[in-house]
Amino acid sequence: MSQFQYIVTKEDREAERSVKELVRANFTFSSRLMTKLKQKHLVKLNGETMQWWITPEAGDIITVELPEEKSDFPPEDIPIAVVYEDADLLVINKQPGVVVHPTKGKPCHTIANGLMQKMLEEGENYKIRFVNRLDMNTSGLLIVAKNSHAQDALTKQMNASARGLHKKYKAIVVGEMPADSGTIDLPLGRPDPEEVERWVLPVEQGGYPSVTHYQVLDRFHGHSLVELELETGRTHQIRVHLSYIGYPILGDHLYCNGDPFAYRRLHGEQREMPCSTRSAVDRNDDFRCQGWRGARPRRQGDRLRSDRPAGAARLFPDPHAPRQRRDPAFGSAPAGGHAGCNCKAERVKSTHTPDKRVRK
Repeated sequence: MSQFQYIVTKEDREAERSVKELVRANFTFSSRLMTKLKQKHLVKLNGETMQWWITPEAGDIITVELPEEKSDFPPEDIPIAVVYEDADLLVINKQPGVVVHPTKGKPCHTIANGLMQKMLEEGENYKIRFVNRLDMNTSGLLIVAKNSHAQDALTKQMNASARGLHKKYKAIVVGEMPADSGTIDLPLGRPDPEEVERWVLPVEQGGYPSVTHYQVLDRFHGHSLVELELETGRTHQIRVHLSYIGYPILGDHLYCNGDPFAYRRLHGEQREMPCSTRSAVDRNDDFRCQGWRGARPRRQGDRLRSDRPAGAARLFPDPHAPRQRRDPAFGSAPAGGHAGCNCKAERVKSTHTPDKRVRK
């Protein structure tokens, strides 16, 4: 159980500050956590429970014990690579191909199940609180808070206005981006609640503000290596933003063709992959996020500033799909398509004004 202490000062006594005021001022707990602490009598003065309204004397010790909470995911033998760990925080290097936490479509074989096994082996017990999320086929640093106070503090650092914790990624995209840097400012939403895909959606139709900054690091053979920094953390944000402007992540099976909903309307719901391609990818089982190999990794989270990196991706191409969008603000697609994405380029004129969506 995590524990915090505060020694009452002479100034505190002279100001006649109550125990509640001192706890709130010195530990910055959330209102929800403060309520739990009071209900479960987890704040003590010199080791004894008391009323929160009393005024302590100088030299008194206020002790706060965070409530015990635990997750109940079934433990599974999923490898967990620990990068950093203390009483409040765990940072792991997530491998590609594994979902972070159980969902309706992936109820087991997740990182959460692996963490339960780790706790069982090490005699620990805490509620798993993921501070950041990575897609199934993304690898990189995943932050786990062991209590609500740590989760709240880290989440506030990720807030766009605070900017205390920065998330940066690297991606290989299809096409050579003409601009060296820029900002993609496009609201994202879920047009169909029954489907996993996201797309650009006006705020008045349920889209959420989403901002991605990018910088081109290299251009080679019809591709670009870009570094991306997120101001927001929407689901599939990098993938959708890059696809929308015409430079999808190499091998992205959902967004390589632009708008996935328009693609379905034109080409139907079923998509198949040749057995030979799938087998070649599946045999490459010894991938590590420190090195890119074969067809697996296509996006890599390089670092979270404050020495906390983010993710990398192994994504699979749909070899028969045509391109659906190429915005003229970001250059033209080659006539025969792009290397690494066996699709034919189909130019669709954008109905949006480029300077409203991209700030350079």
